Amino acid sequence: MTKSKKTHENQPPELLQPVSVAETESDKAKELIIEVPPGHVYIVGLHPDGTEKEGSGFFYPERSYQRIYGDKTKYSVKKKAH
Repeated sequence: MTKSKKTHENQPPELLQPVSVAETESDKAKELIIEVPPGHVYIVGLHPDGTEKEGSGFFYPERSYQRIYGDKTKYSVKKKAH
């Protein structure tokens, strides 16, 4: 016994409608302000597409971060403005 496959040949393909940027904003897209302690940097892990991983940020001493976290494809480094 085989089931016959139903096809949707009569229905037109669903078209995507454009949306404005204002309609796509969310609380997750808000800018986060973090106080970086003197002598440190704030490092955030990156996804393969270059977007920041949520909740992956941490502080690290500024003098030695490049040896381990210098790969700009994997980490985003936020330095404190001096």
